[in-house]
Amino acid sequence: MIDDNMAQVARARPRRKLFQPAELDVGGGRRRVHVLDLSETGAQVNGVNPPALGSFVSLCVGEVRRAARVAWVRGQRFGVTFVMPLTANEVGAVLVIGTRAG
Repeated sequence: MIDDNMAQVARARPRRKLFQPAELDVGGGRRRVHVLDLSETGAQVNGVNPPALGSFVSLCVGEVRRAARVAWVRGQRFGVTFVMPLTANEVGAVLVIGTRAG
């Protein structure tokens, strides 16, 4: 389980801004979202009908998929904290997808 101390560490990681289409799996239902920023430990996501605070979800960007917990929700934006951090290679792979699309 992710506690407040872990959330503070997650926010301390460098964030990379992007606008990358992604898929969010919430309780077996999939929906399209956009990742607005990304770090090894979490992401800021934008999407219609965001999942409830505390929900466990799966975020997929290209070939990178990670289980996460919804840490905050504000309107259509929400933050997720990854259950297991992304590797530097996984973050790099997501950033490469974004530069190809742009």
